[in-house]
Amino acid sequence: MRLRIPILLFVITALPLAAQNPDDRYWQFHAGIGWPAAIGSTQSSANGLMHTMFGAIRRVSPRLGLRFDGEYDAFNPSDKILKAYGAHEGRAQVYSISADLQLKMMDIGWGQAYFLGGVGSHYKHAFIQNPTTGVVCDPFWGICYGVGSDIITGTKTDTGYGANAGFGYEMPLTSDSQLFFEFKYQWINTKAGGAQFVPFTIGARF
Repeated sequence: MRLRIPILLFVITALPLAAQNPDDRYWQFHAGIGWPAAIGSTQSSANGLMHTMFGAIRRVSPRLGLRFDGEYDAFNPSDKILKAYGAHEGRAQVYSISADLQLKMMDIGWGQAYFLGGVGSHYKHAFIQNPTTGVVCDPFWGICYGVGSDIITGTKTDTGYGANAGFGYEMPLTSDSQLFFEFKYQWINTKAGGAQFVPFTIGARF
């Protein structure tokens, strides 16, 4: 019952927003998925795997908005890193929150181009794994046998600040929502070493 009440309140709040023209709203929400391309010094260490984002824009004027985003980026280690650590596989995950200004520019075709830029805070969790063999004993038969598995042999967590800048293009999806495509340069400064990558995102704004 406790879970149903917040969901009901969210639906009641969201319905009037969905019925408004996007140009008349103070707030718009968005979500998207994509892929992060590692660049610069990060390119030799990581390969992009997945990018997801969600957020909201507080409209200041018809063309200017204050934007808040939460993002998740995942990377696989490059062959160079796996060889250096003698590892089998691994993963680096970056969790980000950012505040940006978004400025709509000229109309192009069916939609509008826009620029964005701002600052944020980032948390990075990276680990490497190696294959190993464990033993499992069946309680009914009393038979033990070896099974393959991966064991984490090294892990590192770090936090830092960052900055980003990018551009995008949005076009009407329905009468009250838009489809958008976006590229953003992301720079992160952490004690364990910075990171640079460019997430490409496709999503919807409503």
